[in-house]
Amino acid sequence: MTRTGLLRQELTADGRYDETRGGRTHAHQGRFWIDGDRVDYLDDLGFRRTGVPRATNCTTPGT
Repeated sequence: MTRTGLLRQELTADGRYDETRGGRTHAHQGRFWIDGDRVDYLDDLGFRRTGVPRATNCTTPGT
């Protein structure tokens, strides 16, 4: 999540992601791949993007 609380991504062990943006839950959903320090995304509508995580507040479910 950003410091302003506008973005949250849940990355699951099965290679799926669910993103909340601006308070809108499930704004983007799809698959992701880790490639070094880069994350590649393919949402369920076919849109591709790449990102480099720079999170300061990361949590792991179940910890």
